[in-house]
Amino acid sequence: MISILIPIYNSEKYLEELFESIKAQTFTDFEVIMIDDGSIDSTANICKKWTSTDSRFKYFYKENSGYSKTRNYALDKATGDYVFFIDSDDFMSPQTLEFLYETLTKNNLDLVACYENDFKDGSKPEIISYDAPTIKHFLNNKDYLTTLTYEDLVIARIWNKLYKRSILKDIVFRECVMEDRIFNIELSKRITKGAILDNKLIYHRFHENSVMTTVSKDIYEGMYLACKEHIVYAKRLISDEREFKGINEALISLLNRFAAGAHAEGFLEEERKLRSLLMSFYKENGLNKLTLKLFLQIYLYPIWRDRSLRKNHIWIGGRNMNKH
Repeated sequence: MISILIPIYNSEKYLEELFESIKAQTFTDFEVIMIDDGSIDSTANICKKWTSTDSRFKYFYKENSGYSKTRNYALDKATGDYVFFIDSDDFMSPQTLEFLYETLTKNNLDLVACYENDFKDGSKPEIISYDAPTIKHFLNNKDYLTTLTYEDLVIARIWNKLYKRSILKDIVFRECVMEDRIFNIELSKRITKGAILDNKLIYHRFHENSVMTTVSKDIYEGMYLACKEHIVYAKRLISDEREFKGINEALISLLNRFAAGAHAEGFLEEERKLRSLLMSFYKENGLNKLTLKLFLQIYLYPIWRDRSLRKNHIWIGGRNMNKH
């Protein structure tokens, strides 16, 4: 059985669309764990209506405590052998669970991910239909971490994967902005084999005022914590020098971009912490694992940053922040 975990807070506008998409799944052996994080709208009434008409839907109310604690609470309530997260304002294709489950079980995987269709709140996305799942590629724990380093969001996200519940044992979501990335970094050491489907199965609603599209100090603090965890696991998993160099290059790019963004937004303490983390990482690992190009990127960073800022072209978390 698959446990579908849904953290909910004031989502009355979107729940019916999500629940209808779950009810329409071609794979039917599932339970829906709805965790209401202290909503003050009609969320509770909508959820209770669904529990009264479909026994697979299970509703739990808790005092408001935030997204990470709500996800952890949902994990505790899950009883299935497999876990699937979805956000309360998204919905999914009818074949989503079938494609993910079929791919995972036939290939004895720990997890399988899919792509998503992003659409702006208030618009209608194009609905895509598929005849069968298409595996883009398989990956092991090193591949998983490397893909995450290169900011492939199909790996960094939580709500586009089917997991074996056993690999999630004792992993918790931390209370920070980048909790999804940190969760996946911790998960990387447990994965033996996973896969990515080349199918867009999740319909992901984009909000202009969401936490990840509003620049704040917390984003850079979360990125610092995520990169810190990333470095720890990279050192444990990557022994081959060529692979390690690839991780180096990606982490430099990632940290430089976020440090530049922090500087542009005036979060100078967060910029300092990001740069300090970058410097200590390479001091610990020695210059023998650095090319001259990478070395110069670190130590000539202030020059690069100032030139970049003068061009008013700053990248933050994969998002272009043009300053006018």
